[in-house]
Amino acid sequence: FLIAPVFVGGLVKIGVEVEKAGFLLSAELGGFADGGLLATLCLKHLRWQSIVYLSLSAIIVGNLSSAYLSSNILASYDLLMWVRVICGLGSGSLAAIINVALSRAQNSERAFAYLLFAQLSFSALGIYLCPDIIAALG
Repeated sequence: FLIAPVFVGGLVKIGVEVEKAGFLLSAELGGFADGGLLATLCLKHLRWQSIVYLSLSAIIVGNLSSAYLSSNILASYDLLMWVRVICGLGSGSLAAIINVALSRAQNSERAFAYLLFAQLSFSALGIYLCPDIIAALG
């Protein structure tokens, strides 16, 4: 969600209508919210490592699938929307696990500050160094 404007701009650049690109982003953010809630509820019943592996798998497979589906976006829009929801579920679950882990750190304020710094720095570097790649791949 930190690079949402780039995501939507990249989709529009490859021919997706602005409304459809916005719906794709909304689907991912909805999955993100639901994933965070589901991970939080499942932490009492599942090992956190299992949730992390499942989340990382969903993110990796989902993003690779999105890159493939984006090449023929007009024929596979509905499928791409569901893939983005799955990516959002994985991302939200992983974010919840990370936040729980950081809150249990000895110096949690510093840990949260480092996380925020890393997220914003990597997003800014990605947008600055790879704008053509991000725009081309969505």
